[in-house]
Amino acid sequence: MTELARFVSALCQVIGTVFVAGISILAVAGAANYSGMCIAQLRYLSAAEKVDAAVSFVLDRGWLPHDGQPADRRYESAEQYLTLVPNCCVVDIEFVGGSHFLSRVLGRLSDYVSIANVSRATAEAASPQELSAILGSLRDNQHYFIAVSNCGRGWDWTD
Repeated sequence: MTELARFVSALCQVIGTVFVAGISILAVAGAANYSGMCIAQLRYLSAAEKVDAAVSFVLDRGWLPHDGQPADRRYESAEQYLTLVPNCCVVDIEFVGGSHFLSRVLGRLSDYVSIANVSRATAEAASPQELSAILGSLRDNQHYFIAVSNCGRGWDWTD
């Protein structure tokens, strides 16, 4: 075998090895993403962290109702909303039908969070029993369904 042939053979082996290693790394990263792991932080987010991200996303857009109240009567933070409306939210990947495969493999989708559309005025005026009854009577169109990424970024899945 000539010198050139040996060089080409060795180069092909190196390229093949690098290619297989690259595919293996992508497969492992894709599997970790699909499982919901935040690769940047090397951990899984808790349900509470996902709820906080989704509620913050909704509040940042001013989507929660304010019953015509002035701006100072709107929720000031996700923490305030979660304190006034306990049991407001449910985390579940199955809220929205369809295929989630690519979004999950890319880490863009970990779960969906259903957020009850309850105004601050209603939450403050209701007793815990009344609030529980209100939450139980809400229809699907009175909830926000927010997608949350593996690392806790809320986003509107309809965009």
